Amino acid sequence: MEGFGCQDTIQIGDRNFRIHTGCDTNKNKALAEVFEDGNFLFNVTKNYQIRQNENTPIDETYLKKAVFNLHKQLLEDITLLFQINEKIAKLNQYIAHLRLGRVFMAKGFYQEAIVNFKRVIQLNPNFSQAYKLLGTAYVKVNEYKNALRIFSTVLEKESEYPDILNARGILYIHMGNYEAAKNDLQKAIELNPDLLECNFNLGVLLFLSTIAESPNDANFVLPARIIRSIKELKNLDHYNDVNWKMEFEETLDRIEHGSRNEVIQALYNLQIKMIGSNDLNVEMDLFFLRFLYGGKELSRKDINMYERIIRTGSQSYEGFADYWNDIAIMHLIQCRDSFVKAIDDFETSIKINPKYGEANDALELIKRGKKGFLILLRAVLK
Repeated sequence: MEGFGCQDTIQIGDRNFRIHTGCDTNKNKALAEVFEDGNFLFNVTKNYQIRQNENTPIDETYLKKAVFNLHKQLLEDITLLFQINEKIAKLNQYIAHLRLGRVFMAKGFYQEAIVNFKRVIQLNPNFSQAYKLLGTAYVKVNEYKNALRIFSTVLEKESEYPDILNARGILYIHMGNYEAAKNDLQKAIELNPDLLECNFNLGVLLFLSTIAESPNDANFVLPARIIRSIKELKNLDHYNDVNWKMEFEETLDRIEHGSRNEVIQALYNLQIKMIGSNDLNVEMDLFFLRFLYGGKELSRKDINMYERIIRTGSQSYEGFADYWNDIAIMHLIQCRDSFVKAIDDFETSIKINPKYGEANDALELIKRGKKGFLILLRAVLK
């Protein structure tokens, strides 16, 4: 990073988070990175527009503002997440815990994610998605036995979850139980032949099974299936960001130039990182959490901004019912915002002309319906 930067440390309870924000003037991008105890948690990027030519110097004031705004927003978002966590801790609304757990996991706050997913299961023991997310969170903190237990709990109730079979297959690979891994991965691919991650994992399993026959031989041949799968995975929408592109490129480079052990470790790392990777489009979750529990009214600008963010790059989610459910709720929230604005407009009309009958009648009718509309909206959201 070059140019202008900000650094801050925020303390939440006994946790300390270090945030570094800067800009890359070659890519017109501001980047903020979050660390805890020196360990990287997550980053946030934001593009900015700037004209630059030989006769026009870079507008330093604009760059400083772009970096500062991203930095300030990230500080506020982290603080708000933990405030919401305290606020909903004892609420009996499993969807709130689900949304917050997903956001925490996407940001690298895995222990907080685990607590919230456990709460979801406590409130709704039959909610399979919560088990899957809890198992994934355990994977991220290297608690493979707990993850295996959770994934197996789901599959005992309902065996036809290809993504959970794929995840459990990865755990079996890492535990050296290749036969169990093979059974899970083959069943997953039968259920969903288009699951590209599973094709990759089967290739890794084949490779590991082959070299296990000659553990002391430094020479090895990597199945073409692995290289082909990685190149196919790179083109999936939910891997279409700079971090994943870098991850795939580094894995391919390690495969080409690394030793046998380095190649194995690179494949292991990629497998773990891909578990649950398509479950964490959390912009919608952030929006609802801020709307319901953020402690202040969202402006129309905020609401419209979130809709733009959510709809950008949404093609990979348009085939899912919950995506359209959330979009519908967002439109209800926008209606509510217009509803409140209409009250203000009628009141302005009456202030100008207190005897204006149409405005008085309309305002009276709307005020009668206001409470019911808000009750409806909150009931739908919760």
